[in-house]
Amino acid sequence: PFRGKPVNGSAVSRQMVFMGVNSIIIVIFVTFFTGVVLAMQSSYQLSKMGAKIYVASLTSISICRELGPVLTALVIAGRIGAAITAEIGAHTDASGSAARVDMDAYLAATRGWLPEDGAGIAVVTLQGAIVDGEGPPGTVGGDPTAQLLHGLRDDARVRAVVVRIDSPGGSAFAAEQIRQALAALRDAGKPVVASMASVAASGGYWIATGAQEIWASPGTLTGSIGVFGLFPDVSEPMNRLGLDVDGVATAPLAGALDPRRPLSGDAMAALQMSVDHTYQRFVQRVADARGLSFEAADALAQGRVWTGAEARAKGLVDSLGGLDQAVAAAARLAGVSEYHRIDAHRPLPFKLQLLRELMPEMVGVTQGSVAAQWLTQLQAQARAAVSWNDPAHIYSHCLCDPL
Repeated sequence: PFRGKPVNGSAVSRQMVFMGVNSIIIVIFVTFFTGVVLAMQSSYQLSKMGAKIYVASLTSISICRELGPVLTALVIAGRIGAAITAEIGAHTDASGSAARVDMDAYLAATRGWLPEDGAGIAVVTLQGAIVDGEGPPGTVGGDPTAQLLHGLRDDARVRAVVVRIDSPGGSAFAAEQIRQALAALRDAGKPVVASMASVAASGGYWIATGAQEIWASPGTLTGSIGVFGLFPDVSEPMNRLGLDVDGVATAPLAGALDPRRPLSGDAMAALQMSVDHTYQRFVQRVADARGLSFEAADALAQGRVWTGAEARAKGLVDSLGGLDQAVAAAARLAGVSEYHRIDAHRPLPFKLQLLRELMPEMVGVTQGSVAAQWLTQLQAQARAAVSWNDPAHIYSHCLCDPL
């Protein structure tokens, strides 16, 4: 059940969630939480959002390809193939069919196309849930991301940074840690531009408030400026198994955050205060970054999800465009006309590099077996469970991943 302010429409604001699980396997609370939120969203709202995303996605093709009004109309009408043919012309083979090129041949032929002259514009891609600490592959770890950004701050080759956000959010602590690293880049005189991919909501938008400009595609899902608390409670299944926990405490809240025991009223009140405080801080970050009053930012917040086009109209986004446009904007802010893109990423630890080399051999042996399918599902559930690791159990996470 939800505790806190009632849900308004599809918005989830300042919610603190406490869940009792009916199994020792704690990972299922993530699935349960997702189902609760989705069940509260009406089919009308989801259909309306889907229609907006469809039109916005087609429009973004026109923007990124810099098509004119006629070609834009073709794209909106669904005649994408005709629009591409009109732009680049039709090339056919001997049989009269459209000429195609193999991907390997294309990559080999274009290997030297990327320029390396001029100033360096670093692109940092943040993809996946935002987690505290290192974080497993496929997530955005607060510690390694902050270290990477600090390294770019001290790199003389880099004149500006574009942070490409493709994340529904996660740990509020880690999101603020990354935002502060972006602020340090700006303090060092290096412009920062946020480029939103398919989803940049909740904690993803929190990170974007550290940028000077925010770019999004018309179909980007963003906003979801809200906070909730999440704490596992396995006391009920333990009781069913006849297991009990005892101990001696020196204060009322000593040992209060023990998942083997139900949360006391005092512990719930303390967590609710933390949720409210984090929400106030999130809204203030948005207000400061977008030049709004706290009341105006709060009116756009409260967990509401916006498309990129809606966010642009409401002042949460500066411009509509893709990654190339964001890189060009970063170069403009840095005052350079000639530049090249640097894809900045943190190298994998040696253990993960070794595992990646061995995985094809392991997959080849067990692929298609029931055990392999079960293991894959278990690994996915485990990754989802470890993503909820905020030290204060406070999250800014939007359950709005693209279908």
